[in-house]
Parts: sequence; C-alpha cells; structure tokens
Amino acid sequence: MSDVTLWTLYREGVAYHNKMGFSTKFPTFVRFKEGDQWPQATERTKNLPRPVLNIVDMIVRSKRSSVLDQPVSIIYRQGSASGDEILDQMHQDAAENCTEYARTIWDRAGMDKLCNEACDDAATNGTGIWHFYWDTSVIGDKYVGELRGETVDALNFFVANPQLRDVQKQDYLIIAQRLKLGAVRKMAKDRGLPAEKVASICPDEFEDASTYRAERIELDGKENEKVTVLTKYYRKNGEVVFDKATRSVEICTAVPLTPQGSPIRIKLYPVAALNWKLRKACFYGIGEIEGLIPNQKLINFMYGMQALAIQQMGFPKIVARPGAIRQPLTNEPGEIVTDYSNGGISYLQPPTFSSAATQVSNDMIDLTRVVTGTTEVTTGESLGANMAASAIIALQNQAQTPVNEIQRRYWHAVKEIGRIWMEFFKTYCSDKREIVIEMGDEVSGRAFTGTDYAMYDFDLQVDVGASSEYSAVLAQATLDKMLDRGDITIDQYIELSDPNVAPFKEKFKRMREMQPAPMGMPGVPEENIDGLQSVSGVGGVPLPDVPKAPTPLDKFTGGGNNAVPKL
Repeated sequence: MSDVTLWTLYREGVAYHNKMGFSTKFPTFVRFKEGDQWPQATERTKNLPRPVLNIVDMIVRSKRSSVLDQPVSIIYRQGSASGDEILDQMHQDAAENCTEYARTIWDRAGMDKLCNEACDDAATNGTGIWHFYWDTSVIGDKYVGELRGETVDALNFFVANPQLRDVQKQDYLIIAQRLKLGAVRKMAKDRGLPAEKVASICPDEFEDASTYRAERIELDGKENEKVTVLTKYYRKNGEVVFDKATRSVEICTAVPLTPQGSPIRIKLYPVAALNWKLRKACFYGIGEIEGLIPNQKLINFMYGMQALAIQQMGFPKIVARPGAIRQPLTNEPGEIVTDYSNGGISYLQPPTFSSAATQVSNDMIDLTRVVTGTTEVTTGESLGANMAASAIIALQNQAQTPVNEIQRRYWHAVKEIGRIWMEFFKTYCSDKREIVIEMGDEVSGRAFTGTDYAMYDFDLQVDVGASSEYSAVLAQATLDKMLDRGDITIDQYIELSDPNVAPFKEKFKRMREMQPAPMGMPGVPEENIDGLQSVSGVGGVPLPDVPKAPTPLDKFTGGGNNAVPKL
C-alpha cells in the first residue's frame, strides 16, 4: 500500500532532522543529562571505575530554574475605547472575566508543569513546544469540554520552512505521535471511515525521527501495538484546519479547528515555541548541553583515572613465580598467602598518580561553571549564612543578566499562549462556566461565556511576579521593622504577613475580636494626631528592650542593652 501525501511531508521533515544531526544529537543530550555518560564497557575497560559528576544536569537545572523563577500570569486588557461609558465598562468586565478564566485554566490544565517540561526541553535540545487542544472528555456541571495542553518534542515536530523562526508564519505544521492501535482505529471509525479502511490501519515500525532510548522500547503484546499518527495544521481561506493520517490511511482532511456555529474563525495555530538560544537561520534553537559534552567527558575521565589509581594502590597486582601460589586469591583482608617458592611472591607497585590531573579536573569544573553562568553566586551556594538577603539578591540579579534574554523569550512564548487561548475562549466556550474571583477577603462567583466576547478586541500582557526566594524573607523583614518602630499594629502585621509565616491568621482574628477593647494603659505615652489620640508602641503595647551584643564602646559607657556611647 502506497504512502499518503502527509507521510511524504513527514519523511521530508525527518530527512531535514537527519541532515542537521538532530536525530543523533538530541538523544545524546538527553542521555548525558540523565547521567548516562559512559560508553558500554569492553573487555579491556570492564574494571575501569565510571564516576559521573553530572555538571550537565546541574547547569540545565540551574538555568531552567532561573528562567522559571518568576511566576507569570496572563492578563487581558481592554483593547480600544469606544467613548461610550457603558460599552467601555462592559469591555473592561469582559477583559476581567477572561483574565480570571485564564487563571482557572492555567491551574486546571497544569500549565506550571507544562512550562517546566517545555523549558526543560528547550534547555536540553534548544526548543520547547506547547500544543493546545479542546478536550471533550472534561465534563463539568453545566459544560462539556475544556482547554488542555501538552508538550511536543522537537524531534516529533516539523515545519514547512525550517529557516523561518515564527510558528504562525509557517505554511503548515506537522506533529507526530505514537498511539495505540485500538485508539487510532476508534478515531478513524468516529470520523466516519468505512470498515475496510479502519481495518487497514496496522501497526508500523518505529521511525528514526524519535530515537530516544526510552521511546524506542515499547511493550510487547498485541494490545500494546502502536501506530504513528500525523497531525497537520495549515490554513485554508485564512482559517486553521487540520489533517490526520497514518502511513497508509487518511483519517480526516481539511477539518476546521473552529467549532460549528462560532461567529468568528480560529486563525492562529494552537502551537507556541520557545528557543533557548537562537540558531542562525533555523527554527530550532540551541540548548545548554550542545557545547558541554566534551567538558563532561574529560571531567568524568579524569576522576575515573584517579579512582583507578587508588584502586590499584589498594589492590596491587601480585607478581609470582610459577608454582609459588597454590590457592585461589580472594583479596580478602587478612588473607594468608603461602609462598611455595621461598620468596617468589611480590607486589607490583603502581606509579604515583599526578596531582595535576586533580587540578585540571577542578579547573575544568570551575571554568565550565563560569562560562555557562552557573557560579556560586547564581546558585546561592555558601552565601546565605554570611550575607544579608538583600545583598544576595543584588549579586544574583547581576549574575542573572545573561539569563534575562532567555527569560524574555519565555515570557513572549507565554504571551503567544495567551493569544491562542483567547481564540479558544471566543469559539469553544459557548456554555456558562463558573469562575471564582477573589477580591481581598471577598470571594464572588461569576458566569463566563466566552462566545459573548467574540466581537471584543483585547490587549494582552504577561504579569510577572516576585523573582527571588528571598523576596518573602525581605518582605517579612520589612514588616518586622515596621512593627518594631510602631508603624503598624499587631493586627496589621498579622494581616500583611505571608500565609506561610502566619498560618493562624483567622484564629488570631477571632481571638482578638473576643478580647475587650483596652481603655488605656498606665505608663504608656499617648500622642495627639489630628485630634485623635493614639498609643505609641505596637498595638498599644510598649516594646520591650531588644537584646544587643556588647560593643567595644561598652567599657567606656558601662555596657548594657541600652547603653549609649559617649563621645
């Protein structure tokens, strides 16, 4: 049976990957990141120690964490003003509802996990890809279907023009998947294919487009047989449509991505991509590992040879005359070896291992970290104990500069995701969906119907949250100082504190409400501010003395917690 046209395009994409070396490079990058960094042992190298100091994985994790360090959210804004106060308010309410529903979808679709996976793919192979679809298996109280997403590996993704970096400007996109035979036949049957066509869908051999070791190994048994299914997105009359096919059977052709009855059409491909580093004149980017493998091999080899030298010194080879040893040697501690040749047994003293190898290994590790921008300052190693949080943040922000470029590309990809989501909201969300809006302590529910906003234009921005793990520490330290100075009351302090610091907020509020209001406290100074009397201190309570370490001037002033240096 001849191949379908879509399969021919797929093979052309595979050929391009092979010419660029992606089919062999990408699996190698993954293997090194996962710690599989030594070749198979041979008869000559079977006793060689194989240590793995996984610098590759450390660098990838550090860079990926730096890019994902700042939480992001999709914010929709009113696109234009009509001049009519009522219409503009409706437009603003629509943007707010879309923002809240996007926040709901972000949680339900597991976007934090998907962004982590896509950034990990980008840091490893150079390109991270998101694919979004409408999942009709999700059923709510009053609605059916919800937006979902997945990540696609670069080896399973093909574009019409590999020299064009913009996804939305491509003539077509192809995604390859390995699905179970039963699921594919059911898909074809649901699409209305005749029985003979459905029966002709057969398992195929694994193609060389995906050569990851874990992906090549599939379960045995007829129930686990798989088929390569291709999905092609392209535009027809400006609208996105898709084809699905196996090697020999076309499952569907030119199916509109827009649901029937929608007032507008979907024009954006449901795909967003992230390049970690830009590769000149190529859709696929460059990851962190591409230039690290030679360094990683040298580091492992040097430490392996050091371990071998120590092994040979601890278990040296025995030199014996013929017939000198008549018993098997086990190298057990305290083992007695009988010499039958009167002095014919001796140990072969190995040469001393040069200390230069250790120095080269350490220098290679340090230089690799410096070149890749993953020094101790970036990772915060041995800095937190001796430096203030603000000082650490200042150093990390300075060291973060090379990562900012990658981070901005990630934010741009999230913005593209927001544009794709909006088209799904306007076309698929025709039934009412409840969203929850939190305004401080108040929680309210609203009904969201995306198709009601089909005629609205929205601007889009990506809101970026606090970037450093020390931000919460700094915020809490600021609150502590304000409390110490009496700038805020204890109630305000608890209310403004991070929930992880004060998980007992509600219980504390109830306890404060049950206490009678103080009528004044003796010995507490009062101040008159704008006609109102306020008690100085924290919540009307004078602050106790804070213990301080004695200073060198104490011997002149008498010391003590409240001693003031006399000049």
